[in-house]
Amino acid sequence: MTLPVGSTLVPVIFACDDTHLTNFSGDGKLWPIYMSIGNIPLSIRQKPNQRAWVLLALLPVGPKRVHKKAGWSAAQQERESLETTHNLLRHILNPKSDATQDGITT
Repeated sequence: MTLPVGSTLVPVIFACDDTHLTNFSGDGKLWPIYMSIGNIPLSIRQKPNQRAWVLLALLPVGPKRVHKKAGWSAAQQERESLETTHNLLRHILNPKSDATQDGITT
């Protein structure tokens, strides 16, 4: 696919890492998903006070896998967890996906 004359290609970077919430309520964690533009220099992107990253969502992290769940193997629980995470990401990133297919005119 070639871009029309006058188009601009904007690289987008996504980042995610688990964040520990508290020591007093069990092992509560969230996964913040951040987005940045790829042509921002690394020296700026690495400084939190430059606000080069935008928070898109906070994904909940499910409880630790329990092997005693009736009728579920560890592999089934792992697959269910991955499918849930993929569905959440698909829902969050869907508007960005539409823009990659159709473009945005200003």
